[in-house]
Amino acid sequence: MSHIQGPTLLLTLYVNHWHTSAVTKWLVEALQLPPDSNSDNQWQRGALRLYSFALPGSDDTTALQLSLDEPESGVRSWIDGCQRLYAVALDTTDGPQRLIDQLDQWYNRDMLWGYTLIYMAELTQPTADESSWDGVLAEMLPIIDQINPQHSTASTPLSQTPLAGGMLWLLDEPTRNLKDLISTVYLALAPPGDNDRLLLEGIYGPAAALIMPDMIMHKSYYLLRDIASFDLVDEYKEYVDDLTDLSIAMMSPEQQLAAQAPPSLDAMGQQTANLLGMMALINEQRIRLQQQHTNYQRWYDALGGRASPLVCYQLDQIHTAIRELELLIERGRSAIEASRTAIELIETQIAREQNARQERISRWLAIAGVVLATPQVFTWDVTCAWLATWGLVSACENQAQILPLLGQFALMLLIGSIVWWFTQRMGKHQ
Repeated sequence: MSHIQGPTLLLTLYVNHWHTSAVTKWLVEALQLPPDSNSDNQWQRGALRLYSFALPGSDDTTALQLSLDEPESGVRSWIDGCQRLYAVALDTTDGPQRLIDQLDQWYNRDMLWGYTLIYMAELTQPTADESSWDGVLAEMLPIIDQINPQHSTASTPLSQTPLAGGMLWLLDEPTRNLKDLISTVYLALAPPGDNDRLLLEGIYGPAAALIMPDMIMHKSYYLLRDIASFDLVDEYKEYVDDLTDLSIAMMSPEQQLAAQAPPSLDAMGQQTANLLGMMALINEQRIRLQQQHTNYQRWYDALGGRASPLVCYQLDQIHTAIRELELLIERGRSAIEASRTAIELIETQIAREQNARQERISRWLAIAGVVLATPQVFTWDVTCAWLATWGLVSACENQAQILPLLGQFALMLLIGSIVWWFTQRMGKHQ
């Protein structure tokens, strides 16, 4: 394939606004870029240009675009030119000054949302129709692998879309390896004579069509990567499983014993608190992702809702990530609901045990009260009179007589039995 010319390598950094000065200073010094006399936010040395600009509608992000051009035509020249440009852009010097390493450092320090690498060229022969782009792509993919064999891309494009008269293919993105990959890789090809149009309208500068959705996607990848880097989802699932298992165990008949309940309740309370904390973090990331989805949708609507495969693909990526987090939150809520049910069962069992214990104590106290009160009510004289009424004794003149004492004891037993029977009946009705 010899009908390509003008290779361009474009590196776009999406920088946290607060760190723009530090990142820009490093790039200018490392790449030895003098300032452009006609602009305060551009630097240039030969074919290497650095352009810094704010993104409309995003006050927390600055885009830094590093572009390199080669005038030669032909595949071999395109490969050699891109390799030279790639070496200049990503391998400035040996050691800590390598830009590719510096990008990772910036990202790890929350200075960078991510970056996009675009391989671009202009065709010297026009394509017959849109379907013929597939043949061009099939020839270009092996060439890109030759340019940078260390950066493997997908064997087939993840998505593609017509862009400013040319064609744009998404070759790689961070979701393929969230923990290690912070870059998005595109291939952009322009028809003959449309190279500048594709560059300026499609991918370069604040007005380029790709800039806003690309920035939104990098912020979304950043949020997903933040979850993945700390194994937050795996830890969250462990908390959910542990709380669910504990709830099931507590609802089993063996565990619903009052003697075993207090330590189980303490453990469940701690597990629930841990899960609620993790759920708050997951939900916070979900809300932030939802905001990025809203931003993407707003940008899409502003264009008149003209759908393209790339737009649909990226919107679906964010929506899928949001849905996965929503399902995680639902799992957590289900586990917490199960724990509440288990706690209610245990608390009910404990309350029953306590009520039963209180009833037994109350019965004995009632009997004791009756026993103690009986001698006060049925005094010796009263007992003698009562026995005399029934003809059991004629008089209690002899204080040593045993029968009145037996009468008092019999009254105690009778009244105590009545009290016991009454409290038993009340307990059963409760």
